[in-house]
Amino acid sequence: MDRDLDVKPGLKKAGCVALIVVVLVFVGPYIAYVFAWGYSGYNTGKHKNQDFEFFGQIISESGEPIKGVSFNAELKSYRENFVSWNLQGRMATNSMEIESDSDGRFAITGVRGVNLQIFDFTHPAYEIAGERKFWGFSTGFGQPRTEGASYDDPFIITMTRKPGDTRP
Repeated sequence: MDRDLDVKPGLKKAGCVALIVVVLVFVGPYIAYVFAWGYSGYNTGKHKNQDFEFFGQIISESGEPIKGVSFNAELKSYRENFVSWNLQGRMATNSMEIESDSDGRFAITGVRGVNLQIFDFTHPAYEIAGERKFWGFSTGFGQPRTEGASYDDPFIITMTRKPGDTRP
């Protein structure tokens, strides 16, 4: 015996209305946030990604450059694509491993972002002098960054000999 399971038009309309209400209640605030503040508030003005150049030099306590110091750098930037901004979060992180050259210098150039962090300095004979082991530099908030802004005036990081190291 076949039964006709056709839903009455009034129930179809009620089901559609209920679905719209559920979507608006649960997704509506997110959509409002994204369009009212979420995306439009970032990557503009003080939060905008900028070309980022950073120059540094690693020296010993006596002022001599230290070759071969490796460290990690992370450049954070705002995603510039609306879809990835919403699906993957507003920030992207570009991780880099860097090593100082024969003059103890290093450069981070050709990248865009808003914040640079450098950390995890390693060398067989040296360690970071003092307790500070992490540095951060930003491009925004209305004040130009002056630390490490040029090759001729690099940001200086001082290292000291590891206890007991007798290498020349």
